[in-house]
Amino acid sequence: MPSVSVDENIQKIASAIEQYTKEILRLEGSLRMFQEFKASGLETIELPHEPRPEKLEPVAEEENEEGEVKET
Repeated sequence: MPSVSVDENIQKIASAIEQYTKEILRLEGSLRMFQEFKASGLETIELPHEPRPEKLEPVAEEENEEGEVKET
């Protein structure tokens, strides 16, 4: 018969609540910061440069015995 550990579930739930609480506090801080920017009259924030897209490394190709190309 399947069973569930009560203590284990209590720990998992408490840990999840702690993580979500930290994330909510971080988001509230970001929200307050942008609200203060707006209250100070700031409408846009100029960034020093455009974010660079991540470069993808080329995939090496090899031929198998049948002459088919496979990516490695």
